[in-house]
Amino acid sequence: MRRFTVILIAAALGCGVGCRKQEATDKADQRAETDLYARWHFVGTASLANNTNAVRLRELWSLPETRRLAEQTLQKLAHAPRTFYGERIAAAEDERGAALLRPMLDDLLAQESCLQVRGPADKTAEWTLLVQLPADRRKVWRAGLAELMQLWKLGAPSTNAVEGFAAWEVNRTEAPSRVRCVEAGQWLVLGLGQNNLPGVSEAARLIKTGRRPVPVASNYWFETELNLPRLATALHWSSAFQWPRAKLTVIGRGENLRSNMRMVFPEPVTGPLDAWRVPTNFINEPLISFTAARGVAPWLKNCAALRELELNPAPNELFAWAQAQVTFQSFLGFPLKDAATKLERAGNRASSLLSTNWRSRGLAQISWQTNNHQVF
Repeated sequence: MRRFTVILIAAALGCGVGCRKQEATDKADQRAETDLYARWHFVGTASLANNTNAVRLRELWSLPETRRLAEQTLQKLAHAPRTFYGERIAAAEDERGAALLRPMLDDLLAQESCLQVRGPADKTAEWTLLVQLPADRRKVWRAGLAELMQLWKLGAPSTNAVEGFAAWEVNRTEAPSRVRCVEAGQWLVLGLGQNNLPGVSEAARLIKTGRRPVPVASNYWFETELNLPRLATALHWSSAFQWPRAKLTVIGRGENLRSNMRMVFPEPVTGPLDAWRVPTNFINEPLISFTAARGVAPWLKNCAALRELELNPAPNELFAWAQAQVTFQSFLGFPLKDAATKLERAGNRASSLLSTNWRSRGLAQISWQTNNHQVF
C-alpha cells in the first residue's frame, strides 16, 4: 500500500498553497487523532453545478485542454494496477480492470467522497473509502469491485451483511488481510486493512441511525489532512527534516479558487523574522507571480548548492517573481553582505553544479562576467 500512500500525498499537496499559523483548537484536535495518517473529503463536481462561486471553475473545467488532461490522467490511473504489479496482472486482465475502474473514477470526481487512512502502525493501517452514489451506481461499484478482487488475485468475495446492509468481503493470509464492501443507504463503503475494519462498521452504524458518515463540508469544497511525521516514518523519508502536520482546504470565492494550507511543526523551524527588505527597484510589471519568505535561514543552511557556491551565511529572506513577457522568465533575490565579492566567487564555482554531460552538449553553462559584475 506504500505506493498508494505516495499518490495520495502528491495529489493532496499538488494544489500549491500559502501558510498560516494554526490555532490552538486545531492543535488540540490533531493531538487527539494520533492514529491518523491521511484523510480527504471532496464534495464532488456535481454539487457545484449551480454554485455561483464555481462559475469560473466550471469554465476552466470545460476547456478542451482541461478535458484532454483529465481524460489522460484518468486513463492512466485506470491502468495503474498493472503499472505497479507488472506481469502479475496479465494484459487481458489489465484491460478488463481498466474498463471497470474508469467509470468509478468519473464517479469519484462527480460525487461526494471521503478517504481516511488510520491505525497504530502503517502495516496495520485501515483504509476506508466512502462514496455517495445513486442507487444504480452503487450496485455497479459493488459488483465491479468484487470482480476486481478476482482479477487482481486477492480472493473470491463472500457475501454477508454489516449493520443490516448488503456487503461482501475477502479474507486473506497476505496483506491486506481483509477487504470489505458495504452498500449502505446512499453510500458505498469500502475498507481494507489487517484488522476488523472498525471504520467500515462505524460508517455503516452512523448511516443506519440516519446520520452522515462524514460531517457536512460547510466551509470548503475539498479538504485533506496529512500527518507527515507518521507518513515519513512509514515511507522511510529523511529524518533530518522536521515534518509537519498539514491541512489543506480549497473553496471558491467569486471568480477565484482559494486554497489554504496550515502546517504545524513539532518544534520551531524558522529563524528570526527580520524586517522585510523587498527589492522594489528590481521587481517590475507585468508580474504574473510573486513570493516572499523570511525566517528561512535554518532551512537553507544545509542546502548543498549554497555551500558549494560559498554563499554564506544562508539568507534569512527570499523573494521570487516571474514576468509575462518571456515564458518561464523567473527571478530570485535575497540580501547578501559583500555581494560583489561573493557573487564573483560563486560564479567561478557555479559550473561545478552542472554535470559534464550538460556542459559538453551545450545544454547549460554558467560563467562570471567581470566587466558587468554578474553571473551569466
